[in-house]
Amino acid sequence: MEHHLLKSASLVALTLFSGACALNELGSGCSRANERGGTGTAEVTSSKSAAADPARNARAREWRQPKRPWADNTGPYNRKTLMPSEALMIETDGAVYENIDVKGDIWIDADNVTIRNFRIDAAGEYYGIKVLDGHRGVLLEDGEIFGMTSAGVLGVGYTARRLHIHDSSGDGMKAEGESPVPTVVEYCFIEKLGSSEEAHADGNQTRGGANITFRYNNIFLPSPGTPKYPGLPYKSNAAFMLELGITNFVIEHNWLTGGSYTIYCGTDDGGVSVRNNVFGRDNDGLQEGKEGRHLVDGKCDEWKGNVWEDTGGPA
Repeated sequence: MEHHLLKSASLVALTLFSGACALNELGSGCSRANERGGTGTAEVTSSKSAAADPARNARAREWRQPKRPWADNTGPYNRKTLMPSEALMIETDGAVYENIDVKGDIWIDADNVTIRNFRIDAAGEYYGIKVLDGHRGVLLEDGEIFGMTSAGVLGVGYTARRLHIHDSSGDGMKAEGESPVPTVVEYCFIEKLGSSEEAHADGNQTRGGANITFRYNNIFLPSPGTPKYPGLPYKSNAAFMLELGITNFVIEHNWLTGGSYTIYCGTDDGGVSVRNNVFGRDNDGLQEGKEGRHLVDGKCDEWKGNVWEDTGGPA
């Protein structure tokens, strides 16, 4: 409710901004405050200035060859530059937000929005970032998201890259909804979920969606009772919970650990490909000596090239 009440104030703030900065390029001394019209210090800069950031360039070089994401190589690439910000409602196409430390959530109701080098303490909001249906070209890059009650990111129509998502009362991500363009999640680390009493704790839950790809992510949710389980209050239901109408959902080149079943393919019409992933043993089957039976529930349309982490043998 708070987001909608502040929309009119945001429009006033943006009008003033455009008049004052008409002769300046974003990133050259003309920055836009938090679009809600509040007092936050979130800053919008040009992509030109962002590209010149040495820390960002170093992170880009580091990831030329895909590697397993962990807490030490995902999240903000330069925490020293983060500036406090209130929660944001972004309604301007092409807006670029970087170097922000947000208390609350971010709603995106625009196309071609970029958020990079950021930290979000959702502070009990449902989501860290919510991308409203129908948008395209959103980039979420090099960020940390925690403290949400439902999921770190909700929606589709974005590319999420090198995010560290953790300490959710519910799930890691909910890549679901409608967008005219594909959704890509890559090089992200998702861990420590399901801290609320009745949580299911899914790395990603999708209940309806199309053209979604997860690749080179580490979804690390060791099940209770297995050696790597981080302990209460965390839980482990699945790396992927896929339900209802889904088309062209691709899970490839990820490291996937844990779950009652690591992947649930419970879709109405299939549409799921699982290929070239590395599976850890720490799912519920480990306690029964039947870990292979706890790898997938349901039937995925394609299953090939998947291996066990400990042996390299086919999974």
